[in-house]
Amino acid sequence: DRDAQIVELQLVLVAAAANDPHMLEPFPTQFLLNREVRARSGVVDDPSGKAVNAGADNKDMQAIRSIVCRLPPISALKDAAASESRLREAMPSQDAYRFVQFVLGSCPLGLEQVRLDEHRLPLLPPSCLQLAAL
Repeated sequence: DRDAQIVELQLVLVAAAANDPHMLEPFPTQFLLNREVRARSGVVDDPSGKAVNAGADNKDMQAIRSIVCRLPPISALKDAAASESRLREAMPSQDAYRFVQFVLGSCPLGLEQVRLDEHRLPLLPPSCLQLAAL
């Protein structure tokens, strides 16, 4: 159950990032409108060899938002995760499968328990487990 919750949290964070093309990095290349050659995440090499910032206007954010809105509930994905073929069938499209595969494979979510009092959110009770995304 904990793994499913982490996957769900990661997909929720990606859904929030899908509202801003500058926030979603690394970006899945299959959703670029035009081909880019990237030396590293968020930076595009132009023909002169100079690195330029990746243009947000080249990202098909509408396609990303459409996929995120149509993802099945995490419980359905968890039930289908016993085999890759079942997981593919549970997805609304091949693009959705490839997007989730990219997010989980290239953007691993690291969580660490917040232990120092000065880092804890003060409005939550002390017994509440607080985690920080790394």
